[in-house]
Parts: sequence; C-alpha cells; structure tokens
Amino acid sequence: MLLNEMTWMEIRELLPQNPVVIQPVGSTEQHGPHLPLQTDILNAYEVAQAAGERTGCLVAPPLPYVYSETWQTFPGTISFKPQTFMNCVSDIAESLVRGGFRKIFFLNGHNGNLAPLQTMIFQLLERYGREGEVLIGAGSYFMIAQEACAAIGDSFSDGTHANEFETSMVMQMRPDLVHVDRLGDWVYEPEFFLSFREGMTSAHKLPDSSRHIGVFGDPRRASQDKGRRYFEARVARVAEVVENFDPEYFGLGGGS
Repeated sequence: MLLNEMTWMEIRELLPQNPVVIQPVGSTEQHGPHLPLQTDILNAYEVAQAAGERTGCLVAPPLPYVYSETWQTFPGTISFKPQTFMNCVSDIAESLVRGGFRKIFFLNGHNGNLAPLQTMIFQLLERYGREGEVLIGAGSYFMIAQEACAAIGDSFSDGTHANEFETSMVMQMRPDLVHVDRLGDWVYEPEFFLSFREGMTSAHKLPDSSRHIGVFGDPRRASQDKGRRYFEARVARVAEVVENFDPEYFGLGGGS
C-alpha cells in the first residue's frame, strides 16, 4: 500500500496492526551514457512497492535526493551534503514515529548512502531505543540476496555503478529508459576512488566527467532476463525482512 495514496483516517485504522513502513531512498545522479539519473531510486522504489504488495506493508514516497558528491562534475547530478541527508532521514523517522508508527525500514538504493545511513540509525537508536518500542532499520536492496544474485550474473563483482546488475534491473522495469545503442565499445576500466582492504580505508580523487564515462563495471552483459531474476530475488528477500521485522529476527532479542 502506498502511504501517500491513503487518507489519514485510513492510516489511523491500520496503526493497531503495527505495520512496517518502507521508506525508499536513492539518488538523482549520473549513471553512465546509457542509464537515467533516477536509476538508484527507481530500483529501490520498484522493489519496495513489489515487497509492499506481497506483505501488505506501507511504502512511503521515495526520497530521490541523497549524498552524491562523487559525481559532482557530471551534469544533472543533484546532491545533498551528508548532514542534510541525515537530517532528512531523522525528520522522516521522527514524523512517522510521531504519527504512531513503530516499525520503519529505510530501503537504500545508493552506495553513497551506506555510511550516513548507518550513522543516522545509531542516532535514532539514541532517541528511540531506550524503551524498545520503536524498531528502525536500514538495508540496501543491492546488497541482499547476494548468493541468489551471484548465480544470475556478475551482479556487483565487476563494478558497482551503472554495471551489468543495475542495467539489467532498469531493462526489466523501464526498457524505454535504457540507451542500448550507447553501450558500444567503451573501455570499462574502473577508476576507483574509495577502497576498503584488510580493514583499511583509502580515498583517491573523485571521477571527472572530462575523462570518465561514469560506469564501474561492464553493462554490455546486461539483459532483461537477468533483470527479471535479479528483481525477483531482491523482492523476495525484502519481503522476508518486512514479514519478520522484529528484534529477534535481527538478532537483537534479549532472551529470557
């Protein structure tokens, strides 16, 4: 059920059932020469809606603006500062809790949100976690069901942006937005700017649109069939999380 298509009285009637609210968050940023700026939020929102239809949970309107400074030199990219994005997450959670909701799941579609989302979850825990009546979680649709997705294609093994996985997902949902003719014979050599290895983090200069096409991975391997199977695997996993959205499922139960 879509939250913004309901009246406040209809929502009030649902509150005693303690429903989960999925809040999709994504980005408006470049995704190479072949994918639309809305790729991240499109994927997250479509997965959220499908999971909502299966579980009966509520799906809030998508948040399409996040931290996207990585692609600041690529025209069309719109970015919040990290603190602005975190404030948005905080305000959304506070509004939902104030309205009577007790289970909130931020479904992320953008890699750059990982650190600020995690930080914000800790801050929300400080605010609402003392009594244990509110459960707020965050997960990235592209990081779950990895085993199932690894059997389908390259997923994120060959890159993490506008790659085979993301291209296949958009091909499945909105083929009219994929410029297949632009895949061509680009040299898809990633210019990684952030690395995590053996517990260490290192950063390098950000990609520049004057010498980088904005793709990490090889989207030429994408297909609608892969996209359909990726989509189903992600939706099934998100639905499982929603159906079991309680402390025990997340390993947070205190026991007896």
